[in-house]
Amino acid sequence: MGIETILFKIPWTRLLTALPPIVRTARELLQSSHRTDDVKQTAAGLDLQQRVSKLEKNEKIQTELMQKMTEQMQGTTETLQILSARLLVILWLVIIAFLLSATSLILVLRK
Repeated sequence: MGIETILFKIPWTRLLTALPPIVRTARELLQSSHRTDDVKQTAAGLDLQQRVSKLEKNEKIQTELMQKMTEQMQGTTETLQILSARLLVILWLVIIAFLLSATSLILVLRK
């Protein structure tokens, strides 16, 4: 099993399709957090209900971002578990091959 086979098994389409929305949401969240001056200026004019609704909207965006990041991490974790299991199988096959070659070498040198 070559490196291309291992790379082929990674769900690149899932990872690549999940990445743009995560980046977009994170960028929006970062931009909204940098608007502290705007918030300070408009906070005086906003009543409490409007401020709470803004906070709830921001919390919803953060929750969506965390959900997308969690889904991406779950996919990556599953892929790594599969690769780990395959590596363990390959390790055992290498050990068996080494023992067989060492045994055959010993038998050939005995004669």
